[in-house]
Amino acid sequence: QMCIRDSTMTARKLITPSDFGPWVRDEREKVGVSQREVCRRAGLSHATLTDVGQKTVTLSTVLAVCHALGFDVVVTEKKPVG
Repeated sequence: QMCIRDSTMTARKLITPSDFGPWVRDEREKVGVSQREVCRRAGLSHATLTDVGQKTVTLSTVLAVCHALGFDVVVTEKKPVG
C-alpha cells in the first residue's frame, strides 16, 4: 500500500495498487490535466499511463505519475502475519 501526500506533506490517501488507476484519473481530472500532459511531465509513454490500473506497474512509474501530479509517495511494506 502507498500513502500519497500532497506538497504540504499532509496525508491525502492510503492507496492499494488496485486503487491507483482510479486515483490517478480522479486527481488528474481535479487539477484539469490531460493524460498527455501527465505523460509529458512524468516522461512516460501514453501506453504506459493507460496501463496504470489495468496491469501491474513498476514503482518508478508510480513515482513518476505521482510527482507529475504534484504528490509524494510513501511506500509501506505489508508485514507478514504470524
